[in-house]
Amino acid sequence: MKAYTTLKKDFRENRWRILLGLIALLVVDVFQLLIPRVIKHAIDDLTLGNPLPSHLLTYGFEILGIALVIGGFRYVWRFFLLGSARRIERSLRDRLFSHLQTLSLSYFSRTKVGDLMAHATNDVEAVRMSLAMGLVFLVDTLILGTLTLVFMISISPRLTLFAVAPMPLITVITLLFSRVIHERFEEVQRSFSSLTERVREAISGIRVVRAYVQEEQEGDKLSRLSRDYVNKNIRVTKVWGMFFPILLFLSNFTLVIVLYLGGRLTILQSISAGDFVAFMSYLGILSWPMMALGWAINVVQRGSASMERLNAIFREVPQVSDVLARPMPENLQGMIEVRGLTFGRGNGDRPIRHDVHLSVKKGASIVLV
Repeated sequence: MKAYTTLKKDFRENRWRILLGLIALLVVDVFQLLIPRVIKHAIDDLTLGNPLPSHLLTYGFEILGIALVIGGFRYVWRFFLLGSARRIERSLRDRLFSHLQTLSLSYFSRTKVGDLMAHATNDVEAVRMSLAMGLVFLVDTLILGTLTLVFMISISPRLTLFAVAPMPLITVITLLFSRVIHERFEEVQRSFSSLTERVREAISGIRVVRAYVQEEQEGDKLSRLSRDYVNKNIRVTKVWGMFFPILLFLSNFTLVIVLYLGGRLTILQSISAGDFVAFMSYLGILSWPMMALGWAINVVQRGSASMERLNAIFREVPQVSDVLARPMPENLQGMIEVRGLTFGRGNGDRPIRHDVHLSVKKGASIVLV
């Protein structure tokens, strides 16, 4: 998390928005867990065979009211949390662009423009995602996961133990896949950088390309880079293709365990039919925090890697720093003299001129070719 210390000022400026968003997210998580409780009471009334229409109508209005609260507060947390992430993204991009304008020409001579464009787009976007959805995933894992377990244990501690046994495996698999996705995403970023640089060079040098009839050759170069970019994205897609079926299998496997053991407990009247239905609902809710933990680690890792690349740019300093502006004298007198000047492009090449001495007297004009 050290990489994010650069954004300390932005966090302070948006701290109240972030706090309100987290409070709204907490309200949503708590109210989500109330719906299975209402369904439990409705199922128990139906099982006992004496449901009153007024009771069923009350249960329906309770669920409707809970849904309205969830919808309202979900809008609030998205507005504040995602909005704060967008504000930080804007501030980060502005700061990056302003800093780039202060750097020396030697930095740009050794850095590809495509790399800088990738930093200003993909890396800034990855940081925003880690601040927005990464924070949401972490909070959901801690709050929603913990509260769901409490509600499940209140129904049947034994059944909860069997139900959550495969759940850590979901987190481990998500974490393993996230690391692979992270590595392949880095390859996609590098390929995107090369592709962007190729397009920039071709367009900025279009007069030379047309003058020397190099359209076909430039098209071949771009085509190779484009194929490489597509292939690297397909490699990421292959991982995603395996990831979700595995998670779905583990979730359904847990469902089988609960269906068998919970059904036996219901038949033996250890728990009511309403408890069984509510427990199944909580099990479905619990699957999300288990997956969200892996997602959070993946998103934060990706954002941290992108933030570190941006920090490397921020650590660059210009070779010549501007001094504080001093008042200019109204009347300048004397001459301009240069002594022992050695000049180069500053990118590691040999100097172009050695030990230059020059005197420019008042009223004279000097031309250097």
